[in-house]
Amino acid sequence: MEVGIQVSCEDLFLDRHWRVCHAYATFVTQRTHTGNKVTLKPTAPLTEKEQVEYSVAAERRRVRMLHDDIIKDLLSHGSVLQGRLLHRAVKGGCEGAGGGPGDREKKSEG
Repeated sequence: MEVGIQVSCEDLFLDRHWRVCHAYATFVTQRTHTGNKVTLKPTAPLTEKEQVEYSVAAERRRVRMLHDDIIKDLLSHGSVLQGRLLHRAVKGGCEGAGGGPGDREKKSEG
């Protein structure tokens, strides 16, 4: 189940409201203490807005599952590569790999 979360702020003195951020939380069921799967009753979107959200949520799930499969594959087949990247990161390397705080300091110094 995916739940949309909207965080807003309110200034009571100026009677202003503004949106701070929007996020999604994903909830999954756990097996019962006997190991049985939990089956939930499916929900159906009723309004047009709900149907759009339902479709977009399905796409987010597809991308999440694809990303999860890629990460698992890299972790299971990339142990040698992981060691090299970790070694380079510890030595201060990893230039062009997305940059971290250390990369910014190097660029500003030189």
